[in-house]
Amino acid sequence: MPRVRTLIVDDEVDIAEMVAIIAGKEGLTTRIATTAVEGVDMLWKHYILITDFNLHNKLTGLDLARLFKQLNPAGVVVLLTGSIHDVTDRNVDFLLKKPAGPKEISAVVKRAYRRANNHILVPKLLVKSRAIVERSKLLQEMAASAHIRARQLTDSTRAMLSV
Repeated sequence: MPRVRTLIVDDEVDIAEMVAIIAGKEGLTTRIATTAVEGVDMLWKHYILITDFNLHNKLTGLDLARLFKQLNPAGVVVLLTGSIHDVTDRNVDFLLKKPAGPKEISAVVKRAYRRANNHILVPKLLVKSRAIVERSKLLQEMAASAHIRARQLTDSTRAMLSV
């Protein structure tokens, strides 16, 4: 299974580090950004974005989620939020209510990982299966050609023996 690159954006470093440790145990490769501006610079390199809603600057976690989905429509967004507002944004795949314990974080990270892997692996599998089909067609053509050549050799051998 490929390592899934994950960006964690949270201005609370302790929370970001805890999420990174848990995500690493689940098979994700993580990078941490402690500001939205720092996060924006790294968005394009990742398949999963885990971001705090409140980042204490002009950009919010939703702003990052929207930008991330523009750059990577198949990317997965987990929004961490300490407030109780209903976030119904099509750019957010999973919500994680703060404070969240390791079990809750792990469960959401696993779901995000599975979704990201599906988006990463399915296109790769399609490319490989197309290549296999093309090779199969080529092998079939080669086998048919070899069969015709063998029949020609058999016919010419019979003709030589009957003379």
